[in-house]
Amino acid sequence: MCVATRICGLAILCVGLWTTPGGSTVAANPSPSPGLPPETPLVAISGPYRWPVVAARLGGADGAEIRLILDTGSPCTLLDSSLRGRLGRSRDAEKVVSFRGSQQGELHPRPTISIQGVSLLGGSNVVTVELSRLIPPLRPHVDGILGMDCLRHYCVQLDFHAKQLRFLDPGRLDTNQLGRAFPLEFETEHSHGGIPLLRYPGLLGGNGTNTVIDTGDGGDGTARGDAIRHHAPGSYSGNFLRRCKHFLAVEGLVDRGVQLPGCVWAGNTYTNIVMDHGSGRWSDWIGVRFLARHVVTLDFPDRTMYLRQFSVGPI
Repeated sequence: MCVATRICGLAILCVGLWTTPGGSTVAANPSPSPGLPPETPLVAISGPYRWPVVAARLGGADGAEIRLILDTGSPCTLLDSSLRGRLGRSRDAEKVVSFRGSQQGELHPRPTISIQGVSLLGGSNVVTVELSRLIPPLRPHVDGILGMDCLRHYCVQLDFHAKQLRFLDPGRLDTNQLGRAFPLEFETEHSHGGIPLLRYPGLLGGNGTNTVIDTGDGGDGTARGDAIRHHAPGSYSGNFLRRCKHFLAVEGLVDRGVQLPGCVWAGNTYTNIVMDHGSGRWSDWIGVRFLARHVVTLDFPDRTMYLRQFSVGPI
């Protein structure tokens, strides 16, 4: 069954591949983990988006090295079609639709994916796609997207200041050192099944409490148009043409982010935020440009996010 999801700021269709937390089994249960990977560096990439990218291996400790975007906004794991020769036989073809068009993705049995010699948990399948049609070119190149079918099993800490990824034991956390705690839930609506929701208003406030935490969104986040317009006064600057372009962005008449002087969120002050227009049930998203101002601890087993701010502006 195909489900709609948001991958790296793109809307796509892919296959539901995992067991919903507290819900029915959609895919085979993963085998027990032998342990947690040690601290591993985040890969430095060039380009406009600073996604968290980690080096992994496909097919065990001696397998090919691949680079994966850690994407909490993706329910499933996707690999580039160039890796199909290293995977099991395709089980099915699935239509994948994004803002860049549509393509046929292929469903494969999940291969072993490991970090620093430790195999990761996940669902029973992965989908292969033409990744270049989903994300812009990156240097070094990226081979796939590690989604919530894997990440939901772990407590992961993204330290953007130290450029490190840490897998932590959720039973041994020193929560006093992790910053403010926010309760998380997993979306159960099938099209976005498994992505984490923060039960807290979005960056520009409002009454909504279904804020999506998306490390695959390269911006600060999204908000409803009325919230953006409410925060827009005072954001106009420069010559007439620049102010006109800003007005069109604020009103949602052009497809571009709206740069705002800042916001106050969860009692903390932030400057220079870039917001996109959101709509519908999931109008509020928080992206990696905002998250990267913190040490972010995502304790998915205990459904809690911790944020420890170290920067007011974007890094």
